[in-house]
Amino acid sequence: RKSNRDAVRSVNHGGNRFVPPSQWGMTVKQFRSFMASCRREACTWKALSEQVIKEQGSDIVLKDSGFVNGYQMNDSFVRPFTRGTGCSVALLLNPDQP
Repeated sequence: RKSNRDAVRSVNHGGNRFVPPSQWGMTVKQFRSFMASCRREACTWKALSEQVIKEQGSDIVLKDSGFVNGYQMNDSFVRPFTRGTGCSVALLLNPDQP
């Protein structure tokens, strides 16, 4: 798996600050590849999947076990991958032309 430091070295477009939002996208193949790399972090993925999240001070379940939600993906995979790069995952996966 390419580290975010390796990815930043190869970015030629300047990152999110210089690329218009209309170009912050990735292909379905890139999305699936990123998801697969997250799932390969088996211990983290399993722990997140098994986690049950309840509304604070309540028994209302906001996230049941058996899946990983978008908040967990962002906190555990997206932010660590992009931290300090100035780029989104999409722009790191498209270093030459978004």
